[in-house]
Amino acid sequence: MNRPALVLVGILAIATSLALGGCTERGSGLLAGPADDSEPQSLNRPRLNVGGSSAGGFERPLGPAVPGQIVVRTSDGVDLPTLNATWGTSTILEVEGVGHALLDIPDEQSVHRLATDMLEAGDCMSAHPNWLAEAPETHQGTLPFYEGDHVSQDVEDQDALNRIGVPTAHGTALGTGVTVAILDTGIDATHPDLAASVSPVGWDFIDDDADAMDERDGIDQDEDGLIDEGAGHGTHVAGLVRAVAPGASLMAVRVLDSDGIGTSVSVARGIRFAVDNGADVI
Repeated sequence: MNRPALVLVGILAIATSLALGGCTERGSGLLAGPADDSEPQSLNRPRLNVGGSSAGGFERPLGPAVPGQIVVRTSDGVDLPTLNATWGTSTILEVEGVGHALLDIPDEQSVHRLATDMLEAGDCMSAHPNWLAEAPETHQGTLPFYEGDHVSQDVEDQDALNRIGVPTAHGTALGTGVTVAILDTGIDATHPDLAASVSPVGWDFIDDDADAMDERDGIDQDEDGLIDEGAGHGTHVAGLVRAVAPGASLMAVRVLDSDGIGTSVSVARGIRFAVDNGADVI
């Protein structure tokens, strides 16, 4: 295996572990949440019963997650139909190539309680909520705005590229032959400065189709009073990549919606897609 392939395998292993692996909290197999009750205004954090209903446990935020969903990796010898029959869950999807599955849980179940019970029964190697992921700008309130049909000449007099030595680097390499996967809100492939660079290979893991276009949908997905605040983010990132590596091919992998929000499952699927389809950089 050559060095680029090894690097990709390493990236995949680390990122997938962060996105889907079950880190332990006192052996529970669940990721620990914040120590206090602080939470961003842009996300509605579900409150999960940490102590368990039978123990009269307290509740605190465990991190923003999709209500009613659990991500599992079954133990050796346990298949998904058996797991679902045992716990009353149902399979939403299996995450390609990493051995995890996203399950829907019964309405009355606590995600934390169910995950703990599955782990203690030995049916799962890991089990945790389907965490929400958010573009940092939308979380902080510094929003990326759509810039219409601007092209590179509109901003080429800015000093950022000179500060990081891009003109000098272009004398050595332009990124030609390199595929960069942009895991974000998608890419506007009609943008005149990007159209020639966007790869025909891409996928939308929000709408689950081959159209990874970065566009508004007019819906306040996260109910924070702002509509489409994440639209344009992926296109903006793609523009930064093209400015530094104008010869690179840009692979659009949409893992965040137009409000800039996705899940650990959408991100993990996006990473898997990018690697399987020849991305050199993610």
